[in-house]
Amino acid sequence: MTRILVTGATGTVGQYLFNTLSQRSDVEVRGGSRQGHPYGNPSLVHFDYNDRSSIQAALDGVDKVFLVTPFTANMLEMESRVIEEIGRSNVRHVVKLSIAGADASQPTALAQVHRQLEQALEQTGKHITVLRAQSYMQNYARFMGENIRAHSAFYLPLGVGRVSLVDVRDVADVAATVLTEGGHEGKAYTLTGPQPLSNYEVAHILTAVLARRINYVVVSEAQTHAGMKVAGTPEWIREAMLEWYRHQKNGLASYLTNHVEWITGHPSRSFEQFAQEYKGAFTKEEASAYPQPLKGSASAA
Repeated sequence: MTRILVTGATGTVGQYLFNTLSQRSDVEVRGGSRQGHPYGNPSLVHFDYNDRSSIQAALDGVDKVFLVTPFTANMLEMESRVIEEIGRSNVRHVVKLSIAGADASQPTALAQVHRQLEQALEQTGKHITVLRAQSYMQNYARFMGENIRAHSAFYLPLGVGRVSLVDVRDVADVAATVLTEGGHEGKAYTLTGPQPLSNYEVAHILTAVLARRINYVVVSEAQTHAGMKVAGTPEWIREAMLEWYRHQKNGLASYLTNHVEWITGHPSRSFEQFAQEYKGAFTKEEASAYPQPLKGSASAA
């Protein structure tokens, strides 16, 4: 039986992948989390990117790894440590969650870090598959849900730029397929939704779904930077996010691929479908509906 480690198993993509693989009888799944198994799920194990002993223990006996990069100022150092341990392990196949644009000739700072990590994985001699995902639809629930619930508005410095947003469930579906079927080794896939959307169009969809007007408010980079600073966001992340927003504002994240449908056999989810299924995240009475808990748990990180 194939044994798979899912890092970031309580995170945005990882929890869906962990749940999906846990329902299969042909694989044995282990979820890596800094909290270990705080939800009473014994399949969750302690995994700390800064603790080599926890990395080594989580990798012990594993055949395949789904590798998530934590978005921190020292993300290159943290994931490089994991990659080093993967290189020393008996792992055969690594599926890395990367970011759209990591293969560009002049990537953003964030994409450049991911590309460096992709290259480090390539040097381990393991079979590698890279999933370069566009920005997530779920970010609207996770990071903008509070303002949408309280003020019926969300604030971004993207102007009229369109982005081919992708649902994290589609990313998880692709990862599950790549981890359990052969033929994807040595490949890199870019994962997008079915259409590029401006935030005015996103607001229009949310207005229709929620049956109340939702406004997209364009803010400046200076306002965005100030807000992140007040929130305690580290300087490198502030600058990386502003560059990423600029990238999107300029229309460089609007391209589409068919990789989700080609790999999974189902079309990528639309923003309308996401909004309907996450409706509770934008409604005061039902805000606790997001995120969905891990199986066997009371809540999810």
